[in-house]
Amino acid sequence: MRTAPITKLVQNLSSLHRIDLKSRGMGNRGCVALASFVRANTSLEVLHLEDNNIGLEGLTAMSKAIAQSKSVRELYLSSNNLGEAGAQLLSSCLSGNETVRVLGLRSNAISDHAASGLFEALATIISLEELDLTWNSLRNGDALVKLLQSSKSIKAIRLAWNRFGSAGAKALALALRAGCSVTKLDLSKNDVGLDACEFFARTLSMNTSLLDLNLNGNPIGMEGVLLLLSGIMPESPLRSIYFADCGVGSKGKIAIRALETGGGNVDELRKLCPELLGTLKPLVVKKPAKKASDPFRQKEWVSTKPLAVAYVR
Repeated sequence: MRTAPITKLVQNLSSLHRIDLKSRGMGNRGCVALASFVRANTSLEVLHLEDNNIGLEGLTAMSKAIAQSKSVRELYLSSNNLGEAGAQLLSSCLSGNETVRVLGLRSNAISDHAASGLFEALATIISLEELDLTWNSLRNGDALVKLLQSSKSIKAIRLAWNRFGSAGAKALALALRAGCSVTKLDLSKNDVGLDACEFFARTLSMNTSLLDLNLNGNPIGMEGVLLLLSGIMPESPLRSIYFADCGVGSKGKIAIRALETGGGNVDELRKLCPELLGTLKPLVVKKPAKKASDPFRQKEWVSTKPLAVAYVR
C-alpha cells in the first residue's frame, strides 16, 4: 500500500496544533519535507517523530526548523538512533531555545560523550520542563548533575534502562539536595545497589521538591527499601516511591501490601508502616581526633641546643 507524501499530508493545515507521525518510515526525505512545513507553521505545538529512521540530513533540517519555530512546545525524537552526531546537531540547534517544554530522546544510543555537549545546550533552554533519556548508554552522572544544578526549569527526568549504577545514582542523589527543581525522577533498571540507598535516604530527608521517585528493578533488597523509607520525614513532600522487582519479596520485616506491590503511595505507607518512616538518624560529622603530642619530638624541633644534646635528654 502506497502512503501519501508528507507534503500532501500536511498541506493546507497551517492552523494545525499537533502532528503525530511516529513509525511512518519518513527517513531523511520525509523529514526534510516536513521541516519546511514546521518552519512556516506558527501554531504547531506538539510534534511526534518517533521511530522514523531519521538520518543526519533530515535531523539537520528539522533541528533548524525547530530552532526557528516560536510555537513548538513538545518534541519527540525517540528511537531514531541519533547517536553522537545527532546529539551534536541537537546541541547546536536547541541551544538558547525558549519554547520547547518537553523533549523525548529515549532509545537513541546517546553516550556520555555525546550527552556532555547536549546537556550544556539543554541547560540554556529556560522553558524545558520534561526530559526523557530512557534506554540510552549513560553511565557517568557528572554531566547530568551539572545540567540539574544549572537548570531552574526541569521538573521531570526519565533515566530508566541506562547504566548509571551506584556511582551515578549517588551523584544524582547529591545533586537533588542543592536547590534542584526536579520533582519526578525515574531511575529504574540502572543497576543501582544498596550502597546508593543511604545517599537517597539522606536526600529524601532534606529535599523539599521531589514528589515521585522510581527505583524499580534495582537490586537494593529489603535493606535498601528500609533505608529509603527511613529518609521519608513527616514533613517530606514525597507522594510516591517505587521499588518493584528490587528483591524485596513478600516475607520479612515489612510483608505488607504496599511493599509487595512495589511501594507506591507514600500516604499509604505512612498508615501501614509508620514506625519505619522518618527514622533516619542525623548525620554526625566527627572531627578527627588530635594526635597526642610527642614530648621528645617537640623537644627535637623546639630546642635551640645542638641536636645531639636534645637526643641525650
